[in-house]
Amino acid sequence: MTMGGYTGPPALTLTRAFSAWTVSVTALFFIVIAGGTYLWAVAAVRRSGRTWPVGRTLCFVGLGLGSFAVATMSFLGAYAHVLFWVYATQVVTLLMVTPALLALGAPMTLAEAVLAPPLATRLASWPETRHGRVLTYPVVGTLLIAAVPFVVYFTHTFEFLMRHRVAYELGQLIFVAIGFLFFWPLLSSDRHVRRWSWPVATLVVFVETLFDSVPGIAIWLSTRLIAPTYFAEVARPWGRSAISDQKFGGVMLWAVGEVVGVPLIIAMAVQWMRADEREAGVIDRELDNASNRIPESLETPDQEGGQIAEPTLDRPWWETDPERLRRSRKFDWE
Repeated sequence: MTMGGYTGPPALTLTRAFSAWTVSVTALFFIVIAGGTYLWAVAAVRRSGRTWPVGRTLCFVGLGLGSFAVATMSFLGAYAHVLFWVYATQVVTLLMVTPALLALGAPMTLAEAVLAPPLATRLASWPETRHGRVLTYPVVGTLLIAAVPFVVYFTHTFEFLMRHRVAYELGQLIFVAIGFLFFWPLLSSDRHVRRWSWPVATLVVFVETLFDSVPGIAIWLSTRLIAPTYFAEVARPWGRSAISDQKFGGVMLWAVGEVVGVPLIIAMAVQWMRADEREAGVIDRELDNASNRIPESLETPDQEGGQIAEPTLDRPWWETDPERLRRSRKFDWE
């Protein structure tokens, strides 16, 4: 974009919000490659006689890549350089919405289904490698996704991204990647990815949602303009003032994060309760089965010495069940 006298697109109206689109070569390339590869893999799975859930395809291609297209090439892309609140909405969408939908598409499981056996085995074992365990460790994704708004808005990063088109478009992909690292262990159906235990998942989402609100509230309450030199050069002749636009951007950053975070917390809590109910049912059935077993003899005379042998007591099943022992550890991902 050319600075000095630049006024950008016409005033943003409801009509233009639906009709204003722009082309991002980087975003378009990502959508074509990711979407095409996913659909090709789905077709290959079905040609082999296996099935692939339509819901996963819808989440990854339709909703995931669709939300990426809207965030980067709709009015959110066309007005991101002239309205702060538009860019704030774009960033939070790329961080919180698109990655969650991509994760629900289980791309790793699909890749494993179409790759040759040696490559599929290596891919399946990757989450257990040192790098895989680090990248899927809850603290890593949580800290990264929580740090993005602070780095973008409270350093010179925002102005740098606005002035450099390549950095701006690459930043969009980085936001999605960081969000994916957060949502992948949380929501993914990929069977080889270590899933968080429900209590930990609920706590992590709750803490992350709280952190998301901090930068939005700080921007909303601030009276200091972010990147004042940049917005002075844009010289937008329409719409609200720069500081009012910035405050509204803080509200959008806060609101969109809460709109995604609160339902996610509720979903985690519901899944947690359902998991507890299923586990309680399993325990009840095992206890019922154990109580119905009739021992042959609690006191058996010793064949040689005529003494009473001590009864042999089996250890309770919950002390030896590997899955229960795994869940009882401090953290499920360890």
